[in-house]
Amino acid sequence: MIILIHGAWHGAWVWERVIGPGMVAPELDLAADLSAHVAAIGELIGRSTEPVRLVGHSYGAAVAQLAAARWADRVEELVCLDGFVLRPGQAVIDLVPPRIRLAWLEQGGMVRPLGVDVMAVNDADRDWVQARLRPQSLRCFVERAPEGTGFGGKRFYARASGFAFPPFDRILARCTREGWECETVATGHDVMLAAPDWVKDRIGARKDEVKG
Repeated sequence: MIILIHGAWHGAWVWERVIGPGMVAPELDLAADLSAHVAAIGELIGRSTEPVRLVGHSYGAAVAQLAAARWADRVEELVCLDGFVLRPGQAVIDLVPPRIRLAWLEQGGMVRPLGVDVMAVNDADRDWVQARLRPQSLRCFVERAPEGTGFGGKRFYARASGFAFPPFDRILARCTREGWECETVATGHDVMLAAPDWVKDRIGARKDEVKG
């Protein structure tokens, strides 16, 4: 099974160009917190009769990372698409630029989405994406990763070069140092919308479709 985990302010809809046989894209409760999201992915892992691949985008990469570490014996690969990879004790809010951090804290409660211009969503999808983005709980961004966030299985990190976001450049450099397989893809932040075939190839989805 391949579990596709959407990012902040998004929903399962963002995977509609990628999802196919053997894949599931859960709808995260945007009013919940990071622990609840990790637990929801754990429930899906528990239902699978075979090892799973976790694919997380943006904030969803942190969810995927923590789930992979917690259920490491059931996860065969962790794929992080232009997303957050946390160290123990880190929160997403620790890694974003100061102006974004301050804006989130000032809003409190439910945090408004970053706009499609900021995320460099491809032109053809901007209106479609903007209409679907929803506020998300600040608790997702301030909750700190527990000890034991490491995952010893196959790990892949993709950086979307069209999205100017220095924190992800630093995460890419860190993942490279730590032995992840890494690649840069020439799209905006929503890689699965701009390059769905690339994503399907990378996570082995098209290979699975052929076998099926």
